[in-house]
Amino acid sequence: MVYNIWMNRFSFFLCILLLCHSQGLFAQEVFRYGVAPWTNLKLLQSWASPIKNSLEKQLKNPVQITSAADVGAYLQKAIDLKMDAFQVPSHLAVYLIDEHGFQPVIYVEGRSQVLLVGSARSQFQGLKQASEGQVLLGGPLTITTQVGKKWFRDAGLVPQYVYKKDQWKVMDELFSGSNKVGVVMSVMFESLTPVLKSKLIEIKRSVFFVNGMLLAVPSLDSNTVKKLQQGFLSVKSDEHYFLMSAHIPTEKHMNKMRNVISPYYSETVSEINKQLNVKR
Repeated sequence: MVYNIWMNRFSFFLCILLLCHSQGLFAQEVFRYGVAPWTNLKLLQSWASPIKNSLEKQLKNPVQITSAADVGAYLQKAIDLKMDAFQVPSHLAVYLIDEHGFQPVIYVEGRSQVLLVGSARSQFQGLKQASEGQVLLGGPLTITTQVGKKWFRDAGLVPQYVYKKDQWKVMDELFSGSNKVGVVMSVMFESLTPVLKSKLIEIKRSVFFVNGMLLAVPSLDSNTVKKLQQGFLSVKSDEHYFLMSAHIPTEKHMNKMRNVISPYYSETVSEINKQLNVKR
């Protein structure tokens, strides 16, 4: 009788231990890969799909693509360690590396530049005329916003800024009004059909291509970091509409990234502190 009671209790505790262990293993199986919410979810999924497939082959685990409602929420999600690795534009990568100790995994150079576009019906000739209408922006923390606002600031202009959920919304609204301009990634403009593209006019373009990084949480082990690098680098850039090149980051790459974003960085940090309610 005592033996049976003891065995039943032992079996019960053994089942509990096995269940906890299996749940722990299951929790580790899904790798959370973050994609910055600069455009609509469908386009983000398309952008990340080849990378997701490649990472799954290297990690031997399922990869879950995750994002957020906007860039501010995405940044907070990263800081709260709710993603194992995630891609961010360079101005946010520098902040997360310097302020929160995230690991640089891959340095990425994109095919896109920052672009100011308006309705072809408006015949805008430059920043002065563009500033007289609404300037549509895809969120306070996007690189397009930081670059676009500096263009107007340097020209001594203070237009009416209107923030949209993402750059897809910016493009969509440009077709509905001739007195509006928008700051977007050039890939958004260049991927339009000829009919839609003819409805817009290019006003200004950045001299640099937007770069960024794949970062990992500070605690991610070096073996997994290497697998991430192998998986990302195996994606063929000539088959990816947004990716021009990817490299394991060197000091030269880091310096280049910092130099590109230096004109916008202080404003970026100020906006981050405002968005995340950081008190210094």
